Amino acid sequence: MNSTFRTDINGLRAWAVLLVVLFHFQIPGFDAGFLGVDVFFVISGYLMASILFSGLSAGTLSLRGFYAARMKRIYPALMVLCVACLIAGWFLLTLRDYMELGAHVRESLLFSSNYRYLSEAGYFDVAAEEKWLLHTWSLSVEWQFYLLYPLLTLGLYRLTQRHGALLAWTLAIALVSLLWNSYCSIYQPDTAFYGFPGRAWELLLGSAAYHLTRLWHPARNAGFGLHIAGLALIVLAACVVTPSAWPGLWALLPTVGAGMLILGNSESSLTRGKFWRWCGERSYSIYLWHWPVVALLHYFMIADDPVWILSGIVASFVLGELSYRLIEQPTRRHLAHVSAGKTLLMMLIIAIILAMVGQAVRRTGIPERLPDEVAMLVDRDLLSNPRRDECLQAPSQCVYGEGPVGLILIGDSHADAVVTAIESALAPEIGGILFKGDSGCISLPGLDHTDPRKQECLQMGDSIPDLLLQYPGVPVLLIARLSEHANGGQIQPDQTASFYVRGGTSRYSADWFSQFSDWYLRTVCEVASAHPVWLMRPTPEMTVDVANQLGRHRMINRQYDLSLPRIEHDKRHRYIRALQDEVVAQCDVRIIDPTEILCDEERCIAEHNGLPIYRDDDHLSEYGNRLLIPLFRTMLDQWPR
Repeated sequence: MNSTFRTDINGLRAWAVLLVVLFHFQIPGFDAGFLGVDVFFVISGYLMASILFSGLSAGTLSLRGFYAARMKRIYPALMVLCVACLIAGWFLLTLRDYMELGAHVRESLLFSSNYRYLSEAGYFDVAAEEKWLLHTWSLSVEWQFYLLYPLLTLGLYRLTQRHGALLAWTLAIALVSLLWNSYCSIYQPDTAFYGFPGRAWELLLGSAAYHLTRLWHPARNAGFGLHIAGLALIVLAACVVTPSAWPGLWALLPTVGAGMLILGNSESSLTRGKFWRWCGERSYSIYLWHWPVVALLHYFMIADDPVWILSGIVASFVLGELSYRLIEQPTRRHLAHVSAGKTLLMMLIIAIILAMVGQAVRRTGIPERLPDEVAMLVDRDLLSNPRRDECLQAPSQCVYGEGPVGLILIGDSHADAVVTAIESALAPEIGGILFKGDSGCISLPGLDHTDPRKQECLQMGDSIPDLLLQYPGVPVLLIARLSEHANGGQIQPDQTASFYVRGGTSRYSADWFSQFSDWYLRTVCEVASAHPVWLMRPTPEMTVDVANQLGRHRMINRQYDLSLPRIEHDKRHRYIRALQDEVVAQCDVRIIDPTEILCDEERCIAEHNGLPIYRDDDHLSEYGNRLLIPLFRTMLDQWPR
């Protein structure tokens, strides 16, 4: 075989990219195609080890040249892709979506997007389909490897130049990474998927395969057997693995398979031929351009249409061909005559400029490009309580309205989302509203939190009795997203609750729900013994970001029903509604129910007169809370004077 071009490895690239593309386009039978990325990692690890150790052995290694070569390979097509996404986003994306794209462009060009996505939605979550540059996470992992692996290589080479010892060291480090990934796959799956420390073992496995090829050259038949067995392992993995807790130990199947094929150094019709060569050589460009096509199909809500799916696959390969011919090859030819230092400087300058453009988009979203009706739909300042930043925090104690405090509102961000509507419903003789609450908190005493960062929640809750003593007999309204904290009433013993009763269990179980119910009954009734108390039923929680989705539909003149089936709302809040009914039965507490206004017997509305009644998926907007003014006015008409 040609020593400078491995037909089998090029064919393996083709296998990897086909698996990924067919998985992302949701072709039946390729539900585990995501493992193609793991195969790419092994190939990269092998090639990097080959370049570095060959250079060290020959005394010709230049780190500057190494990094310049990596930049020439990766940056040009990636830069063009980022620019293309920014241009398309200018015309298609809402303010928040475009700001998010700007951040993703910045992180992709700085090769840190894997950690950006780690802080956002998981790779297999529905929300991931909205991220046009999601696939760049793997490029970031590879580049982090390129930065660190040469240093490891130099260190190991100084320690020993024997491939047997180098193989042992490489496998030992890979084992540590694999064990960390296996742990994270169970307890921190997103970290296992996106994090470099948990992915390094796959690249190091490729490096180990290189060292093994220097120690053992299998006979022709043995090499062919390894070739076929390696492909068989990849096919087996594609048939049996699932996204659950991936990569973990299951990733050994495709990665060991890739390593076996590399070690076999053989050929077959499964990796040799015009198609495999064409696809393998263009695998990087195909990979780069296919995901934005997938994301656009989801954006236009045609990702389930067979005709559009086929068109998307064809478009991915056409774009891959154009990118290869018009970007990859020309830049390689041109930069072949440019020194490594100049190449590095040029690439870094362009990348930084484009990253700065991404940051500028991230800061503002450039609202001037949007039609006025769309800008209004997604403007946070118009959708949210204007005093949210001031008042929605544990140390704050805000008064809405004028006069002495006539109502104490205790709660969280859901309470903040309706306080201005209550203020509008106030009669002058009632006075003002004292608001006490913080986002994500249950603002009542007697709880602990599993997140140490939520200590302010606990301190605020414990301060509520003293606060109420300052206003004897003043009515209290309690509003909180209790269904979220109670996991919708679902028992999941392996899942830790955000809040739990002090001294009780912290995992969702029969004991947790029993303790929580007893605590809630006791605490609310204690408040009701000294104050008139109202409880507000949970508001419907949508499955999408309503304001943003409505803006998207307006951008492309599409009509779409964003409402929620009433049965889903009732199921989500059944436990909390029953608990509130029990409180009413045991002590003098009254109920107000926004469902009467926001839902009919079939569905719960998401918009009213063309405006979003939610600013996201579960918080009422300043448009939506206006609908509840009659409800609050009726409540206040019954208020004790």
